Amino acid sequence: MNKKLFNILIIILLTTSVSGQKWRHTWTEGVVGGGVGKLFADIGGGGMRPAFQAGVRFKVRKYWTVKVNGMYGSVSGSDPGTIMSERGYSYNTTLIGASAQLEYHLLVWNKEQIGINSRGLLLEEPEWTVYTFFGGGVLYFDPEPGGNLINEPADFNNLSFAISAGLGGKYSVGKYLTIGLELGLHYPHSDYLDGYSPGEKGISDVYFFTIASIGYKLNLSSGTRLMK
Repeated sequence: MNKKLFNILIIILLTTSVSGQKWRHTWTEGVVGGGVGKLFADIGGGGMRPAFQAGVRFKVRKYWTVKVNGMYGSVSGSDPGTIMSERGYSYNTTLIGASAQLEYHLLVWNKEQIGINSRGLLLEEPEWTVYTFFGGGVLYFDPEPGGNLINEPADFNNLSFAISAGLGGKYSVGKYLTIGLELGLHYPHSDYLDGYSPGEKGISDVYFFTIASIGYKLNLSSGTRLMK
């Protein structure tokens, strides 16, 4: 199932990228950000932990962008204080991932004319935009067991494919600089992100990140004559 979704994602990304060349207005944006992440797993009581992200966003059509991300973060949880307090499990997991996501800009406000493309058409960029995204990638996770979980044997693969979806927003500060906020839900093909699974048919763990970011458009003038 995950392999089929991955293939569909690649086809969508390639098709959008190729067709986007007809619009003749592209830019590349470097993005860095930080925030918090939380894991919903079999061991409860998870708290918010720091997460960091860096990537490159490519504009491929008027309302479509593609972003390639690298991610680093950690998540943790423990049984004490939950209905499973007597079990006494706890964990601390490091997450490292790489992914690609297709973004569709649902809402835009305050469009500004920024230049003219090679066909002599006026080009606009919105000051505010809200987008939704869907993507997938590879996740490496390294759970460190704690409490009574140390005595539980576990045999699992530390690599997993993960599907991502979420909502984001951006505000343009001039022609080149942007600030943004993104909320993403990530569904890996593994039930061992906390180092524990109650059985072979356990439901996969799910985690989410909330990331605030800063972006800088690196080649806004590509195919464009900028207005001063």
